[in-house]
Amino acid sequence: MPAKDRSPDPNRPSIALVGCSTLLGKEIKERLSAGRLFASRVQLFETGSREGALTDFAGEAAIALNVEPDSLEDVDLVILACPPADGDRVLSYARKAEALVIDLSGGSSSAAAPVVNWEVNKHQVADHHGLLRAAQPTSLMLSTVLHALESQVAVVSVEAVVFEPASSIGQDAMDELYRQAVNLFNFGSIPRDTFGRQIAFNLLPLTLAPALGGSERERSLARETLRVLGWEEGKLSLKMMLAPVFHCHAALIRFTPAGSIQPSMLLSTLGRMEPLSADSAGAEEGPGTPVEWAGEAKIRIMEVREDGRGDLWMWALVDDLKAGAALNAVRIAEALFPPDRP
Repeated sequence: MPAKDRSPDPNRPSIALVGCSTLLGKEIKERLSAGRLFASRVQLFETGSREGALTDFAGEAAIALNVEPDSLEDVDLVILACPPADGDRVLSYARKAEALVIDLSGGSSSAAAPVVNWEVNKHQVADHHGLLRAAQPTSLMLSTVLHALESQVAVVSVEAVVFEPASSIGQDAMDELYRQAVNLFNFGSIPRDTFGRQIAFNLLPLTLAPALGGSERERSLARETLRVLGWEEGKLSLKMMLAPVFHCHAALIRFTPAGSIQPSMLLSTLGRMEPLSADSAGAEEGPGTPVEWAGEAKIRIMEVREDGRGDLWMWALVDDLKAGAALNAVRIAEALFPPDRP
């Protein structure tokens, strides 16, 4: 099979990826280069200490440029995969009137924009102009699972505890988790620059980590999930926990169905729905932990069990990069610029 011609096509959109060296940015680059927009002119930008770093796109070396106030003036599509504060700053930069923006940063500047999970509310993308907010990994996972669940049974209320991996915060968090674990084994001092506390061999509520967004980010993720699903306030209660794992979100979800339902039948049905995966028999020996599911491209529903009071517990896993935010963002980008768009 002949290789793709990767020469930029002047008829395709020009794309600016801000945060190209982040974990999320790297996954977006891979999906862009492998997808329908591969022939677009892609400009790679970074913020903070990563500015000027050597990076790549479609197998070719590139430099992550410093994003300046005038960097986006001629760009058709801006994708923000940078930290929230940087996303808010970049959104204040000049853009041409018809430019589109997909914000994955989770910053406050896009809080009022439509929130899109391609598996749930892709209709929000049709004929859109301006700013879209792509669902963040936690809200993406929860809204996908709960949307599938609600297609099978009426849901009265949901309580969810989500264990967030270091990869969701970024490379600095992954590096600090590693250094904390090594230093603990060597009786050394514990670095706390990113988490603010010891996370290795520990659990930390997000509300006790103000440097990582604290209670406001927890509330923001709950609101984002509700907006994707179109649910009213109070139907979902969310608690975020920072977990000492490198990759893979895990969620313990307790929900109240409007009527009776067989857990085994529900698990079997969910397992046949894209992009979910489940063993119909709920075999305990199947992959059911973050370590076992990291790198997989689906959301894993490991079990659905009664709680003895009419509610049900669900255990779900997702690799937030492989099956989550990057794929969602690129699907949105491709829908914003279909082949017949002038």
